[in-house]
Amino acid sequence: MIYGDKKHLSIASYPDMWERTISCYSSGKTFSCTGWRLGFAIGPENLIKPVIAVQNWGTFCVSTPTQVIENLIVP
Repeated sequence: MIYGDKKHLSIASYPDMWERTISCYSSGKTFSCTGWRLGFAIGPENLIKPVIAVQNWGTFCVSTPTQVIENLIVP
């Protein structure tokens, strides 16, 4: 939460931090699909590959559209 005239800066935007940061986001509230449990992660490939491997085996209670999307993007 940001109050007043403060500005949010992602830790990944600091010098030498992109290579060490995984940014995780949820689409639920932004796109009014809270029941879908839909989100995404952004980061360098060497960190994202293990996230994809874990996500592939740890998914549960997801909606049909999410399952279809997951099968399209997971190698």
